[in-house]
Amino acid sequence: MSENNNNTPATGGEENQENNQNNQNNQNNQNSGSENKNNEAANNLEFGKEIRDMIPSAGTLELNAEQKEALYAPVLDSDVYIKPDGLIYLSWIKYSGRLTKAFTGTGWTMLPQGMPKGHNNMIIWGFHLVIKGIYCGFAIGEQQYFANGRMTYGEACEGAKSNALMRLCKALGIGLELWDKDFIEKWLTKYAVKNWVEADRKYKWALKPNAFGTQVPTANTQVTPPVTTPPVTPPVTNPVTATTTVTKTTTTPVKETAKSKKGAKLPENKEFLTNKTEVPIEKITEEEITGQPAQSGRYAELHTLISGSTTIGKLKMNYETVKTAHSKNEITEEEKEMLRKLSNQLFVKLSSEGK
Repeated sequence: MSENNNNTPATGGEENQENNQNNQNNQNNQNSGSENKNNEAANNLEFGKEIRDMIPSAGTLELNAEQKEALYAPVLDSDVYIKPDGLIYLSWIKYSGRLTKAFTGTGWTMLPQGMPKGHNNMIIWGFHLVIKGIYCGFAIGEQQYFANGRMTYGEACEGAKSNALMRLCKALGIGLELWDKDFIEKWLTKYAVKNWVEADRKYKWALKPNAFGTQVPTANTQVTPPVTTPPVTPPVTNPVTATTTVTKTTTTPVKETAKSKKGAKLPENKEFLTNKTEVPIEKITEEEITGQPAQSGRYAELHTLISGSTTIGKLKMNYETVKTAHSKNEITEEEKEMLRKLSNQLFVKLSSEGK
């Protein structure tokens, strides 16, 4: 009896301990399985099935001679921009232009990795590059954004997308000169200068005056369109007669002559894209282009982009590109204002034409 009584608790304790261990193992297995499922769900969310299906095609893109030339042609010195900190770069339109030329416009695309995310005053947005249905890379774009700043949230997202495009093109080998030490040093020596800016108490880089034969906009350079002095008709003097001398001077009014040849000056719709009601104009007699573009550079690209707008919808979309370029210091405040006036005038014209 005493042995049985003594042995029973011991046997029961061993069984209980074994059961507890089995329960703990089962719980661990369940937790592990649940964690794996959560991880799998997270991976599916971040890296969807459509992208996973394209992974086997990575590295299989073949290029012909024309495509290689379009993508890897040497970077023109005049296409390079410089930031005040001395960083040189190409605008997104140069990268986009090379891809479009090589793959006939719609042969490439950037697929977003979900929606953009905010972190520490930065907009972060990932993109996959797909060319002719072939997976060609992934990159994360960044853009600084402050809710109360001059840049809208949409503009910040566009900036992040442009940054991602630059990184994707770098991975493809496009414009690698901009990361080559020798190229950077030679370009800075030839075209740029570093000056002490007393207001900021630091050195800043900028283009040398007339660096490329014409002033090209940078973050530090103000570009003023050339001013042309209109010709003035010289005085006309009649011959002297025996009785009197008659002198007649005629000066052609420059503004009146311009109007008589071109028609009335196109009015500017100052309410355009200012979050106010758009002002309707009943009759337009002439399109007047405001501001003369530089021979090269970002301002010239944007001037061409705005001038080519054929509908109000396209004009508004193109003007968003202008605002994004200004927020990234690719054009100056003065240049943005000239492009805004041009957009105003084109809006008036397109409105009158019902476009």
